Amino acid sequence: MTTCGEMRHRATVQARTVSQDAFGAFTQSWSTETTRWCRLEPLSAREVFQAQQVQADISHRITMRFLDGLSTQHRIIIDSNTYEVASVVNPDSRKRFHVALVIERE
Repeated sequence: MTTCGEMRHRATVQARTVSQDAFGAFTQSWSTETTRWCRLEPLSAREVFQAQQVQADISHRITMRFLDGLSTQHRIIIDSNTYEVASVVNPDSRKRFHVALVIERE
């Protein structure tokens, strides 16, 4: 399991907001929910293969303290790199940590 000392990346968690303008067009924007420390790990070739059985393009795993409501409607920004959340698990079901499989976006 991850220790606090391994969480050395500062992550900004943002939530997606979709709004409709006066002409009926939908606009997507992002709002910052929180900033916290996390562990960022590139996946090994084997892990990438297993992750891609669920969804293609998964490239990293991010571990952070439990964040109530974290979902695929969020993105995580670390060192000016943007990661789209593809899946989130609470590995020990004790609400201590979240592990997110993410897709790096440009």
